[in-house]
Amino acid sequence: MSEKTAVIYARVSDKKQVENDISIPGQIERGHEKALSLKSSVLQVFTDEGISGRSDNRPSFEAAIDFCEIYKVDYFICWSSSRFARNRFNAAIYKRRLDNCGTKLEYLTFSVDRDTDSGRLLDGFLEIMDEHKSVQTSKDTIRSLIRNAQLGYWNGGRPAFGFKVVPAEDNPKKKRLAVNNEESYVVKKIFELRCEGYGIRTIAQWLNENNHFNRSNTWKKNTIANLLNNMAVLGKTAFGKTSKTTGKKQPRENWIIADSHEAIITQELWDKAHSEMDNDNLNTRTSSSKSMYKFTGLLKCGECGAAMHTESAKGRTRRYWYYNCSASKLKKSHPPRRLPAVEIDDFLVECIVTNIFTRETLTGILTDLYDVSNRWLHDHSERRLSVLNSIKGIQKKLDNLYSTLELFGKDAPNLGDLTKRLRQHNTQIKVFEGKLNIIDKEEPPKVDVTDEDVTQLLEFLIKTIRESDDPKKVRMFFKTFIQNVVVESKSLKITYDPQRLVNRPEWTVPSTRIWLPERDLLGTKVIKLDLPEKLQKKAA
Repeated sequence: MSEKTAVIYARVSDKKQVENDISIPGQIERGHEKALSLKSSVLQVFTDEGISGRSDNRPSFEAAIDFCEIYKVDYFICWSSSRFARNRFNAAIYKRRLDNCGTKLEYLTFSVDRDTDSGRLLDGFLEIMDEHKSVQTSKDTIRSLIRNAQLGYWNGGRPAFGFKVVPAEDNPKKKRLAVNNEESYVVKKIFELRCEGYGIRTIAQWLNENNHFNRSNTWKKNTIANLLNNMAVLGKTAFGKTSKTTGKKQPRENWIIADSHEAIITQELWDKAHSEMDNDNLNTRTSSSKSMYKFTGLLKCGECGAAMHTESAKGRTRRYWYYNCSASKLKKSHPPRRLPAVEIDDFLVECIVTNIFTRETLTGILTDLYDVSNRWLHDHSERRLSVLNSIKGIQKKLDNLYSTLELFGKDAPNLGDLTKRLRQHNTQIKVFEGKLNIIDKEEPPKVDVTDEDVTQLLEFLIKTIRESDDPKKVRMFFKTFIQNVVVESKSLKITYDPQRLVNRPEWTVPSTRIWLPERDLLGTKVIKLDLPEKLQKKAA
């Protein structure tokens, strides 16, 4: 009869559990004792630290379940039903997976025979109690955090930009948030610039160029956006912003907001900045997602490298729209570069149709795709050979151990160690065999394109761009393969990825063939073109 096998799973979600003597090392030690009593050997130990049992993201737990399914492990050992899961739905799903692969769930704190009616009833009752306890604990924790914040104490974590953590004068065991005078100036400047109509990307660029850094890091578009939406600058702490069960963001009206510390900006400044953010379509500059022009978000100023945004100007009879350097007004390092949006769009569309959407370009792309396919086959062969060599090396070690056992039998030196090494080597071979199986199932990229396919694709792309009345759809398509368009005083430069031109399912011609490999190996290309004379004068 072959020796039974087991895996151990250990988890703690906070420091309190460690203090209650169920630390991960303690759980693992008891797990080995349990495996010994079940006359089984432990193949592997999996641990998750600082993760709730209600979480859907427990990577080691998922790996433990997968391991049991792959290697048909006899026992899954964990501390208790609450360590296994605190969500009834998840518990039922994972227990079914273990049942299907013949793995028995064993708890360390008590025994439940899930093969009997009474055992299944008890197990279901424990699932309900675990989930109830988890929900109640979460509610109690939130209430405690809210009360702590209302008293002006800091709940922990990294303080928002503009603040620092200081000891609480009335309670030496507590801490408070205090305004960081060196950083608060930057916070106020960010809100003031936003109120003046500057975009968050432009604000980030201005801060970086004027050496106002984000705690030694450069400012990014997302960090500016996060700060503008962080109620900490108002002296408030928000709770319940995301659902504990789904992880999704909750509506602002469902948040619990507590006055917790000194503010950096006024409510008036906050409201004005958010009014600008909520009404971008009423500003002279439009956001990329709302723009009615095809190259919004793609144009860059050749003078300073900043993005060129769309903005409007009112004429005598109507409003005119332009692309303008987003930094020119803010930095004042060079004059504004106001290019008529309609004329630039029309010129660029014809440039793309004439220079990129050509039979020669697509033929070159297809040649590159064939090269990609050949490289894939070579890489696939090399990876397969590497795994086979690993298996061969481990098998050689196994043969040597078996020879020793055959020669000395029970009198072999360090018999226990030899047996342990045999199990380890056998497990390693199974892992490599699993990798080999995955490699053997990989499908090579297929390239099967006819001349008719190329003709249809060209016609489809050109017709879509020239005739579409949806600028957002065309813009989204351009962004799939164009990296940027740099506008100089007399020319422009288009940088694009030809492979992405034909590797988007929603834009390819319907076909029964699978003919485009999803690999980013073809690199980028650059086209440089002269601007028409009338646009050269406006771009200068």
